[in-house]
Amino acid sequence: MDFAVTIEVHDSEPELSLSGWDHVAEASLHFPSGNLRIHECTGGPVADFNLTPGWYRVRSMHGGFETIAPVGTDGNDF
Repeated sequence: MDFAVTIEVHDSEPELSLSGWDHVAEASLHFPSGNLRIHECTGGPVADFNLTPGWYRVRSMHGGFETIAPVGTDGNDF
């Protein structure tokens, strides 16, 4: 299944609006090398980023879940 993904890096915490999101999660990640590689769920790397080494706060936001019923079909989730 394909779905849209947007990755943003901010210098400070962006404003949080939960409107329109079905699931939001946050976590801290340490990048001692500054290298961030994004992988597909079942495949290889799809994007590489060079960040300033250190700790980052990650916010993962997911929406459009109502478009993927029945489970396992393509939808307009993001």
